[in-house]
Amino acid sequence: MKKIGKFMLIISLVTSIRIQGSISLVYNMRISETTIKLVGGTAGFYTFTVNPTYANGLTRKGTKGDFIGLLQTSAYATDTYFAKIEIAFGQATAAIPQDECWYNYYHTKSLTTDDILLKAGYSHSPHPQIKFSLAGQLGIPTHRNLVLQYFAIGYGHFGLGFQFDSRFFYSMAKKNALNFAFRLVQFIPRQALSTMECIPKCFKLNLGTLIDVLITHYSILGSHRFEIGYNQIFLCNGNINPFVSNAIEKFNFNRTVFFSAYSYVLSTKFISHIFLAGMSVGLDLWPWKVGNKRFVAPWLSYIINF
Repeated sequence: MKKIGKFMLIISLVTSIRIQGSISLVYNMRISETTIKLVGGTAGFYTFTVNPTYANGLTRKGTKGDFIGLLQTSAYATDTYFAKIEIAFGQATAAIPQDECWYNYYHTKSLTTDDILLKAGYSHSPHPQIKFSLAGQLGIPTHRNLVLQYFAIGYGHFGLGFQFDSRFFYSMAKKNALNFAFRLVQFIPRQALSTMECIPKCFKLNLGTLIDVLITHYSILGSHRFEIGYNQIFLCNGNINPFVSNAIEKFNFNRTVFFSAYSYVLSTKFISHIFLAGMSVGLDLWPWKVGNKRFVAPWLSYIINF
């Protein structure tokens, strides 16, 4: 049971939705959504973004984690239609206390690619101050699911879902806006291998359903952009077969995140350069005993729109 115990103790950081033991950048709404929203209405249809990210976390069980990674986003968007692809890679490390002893840790490390996330959708503006969009999403794994054996980058599961976005400019000059996003993704169960007492064992792993709610306030001051926001995340209906005792609360969680972002825009008639710095802080409200006590994640972005 040592492998399963290790799997259940590892907690993901801010950049993941999590089953414990996995971390992902492509499923992080705070980075990808705050980045892409700052681009609309600038130079052209194409957007290319690079996001270096760092995260540090501590669970209530004493597990320490660090993550450093790079998210790359490519998008094509008109006033009506848009398509987007996100790819990422990174290195995650975790120090897991053994036998509840604060000075004795088991260390894991993983360096690999993340899943690939595809989005495509339709936008509509019923009023110059209001814009809505609806997008379908497809998550594609890039490697086998090894989460029961190692700290993994990416979830290694196909995910199908949709996302609804809205923006309301409450100032006539379009200098201040409220943004709202709702996302639902259903992950498809997949086989995952573990070793228990030197005997390989195959589990059917189901991550369940991911629900994301994102609310932000966005302001423009000349070439400067400011955004503050709140992200509530739920992962529910996760399970593992054969059943592992106390595993259900490791698959289901309730996470609260607060974040802020600042950007500076350099624009010409044909091209825009945007430089962004952001910070996320948060905790897990449930499960309380094994969830994140705190996590902090700064990130940077360079965005070119042409």
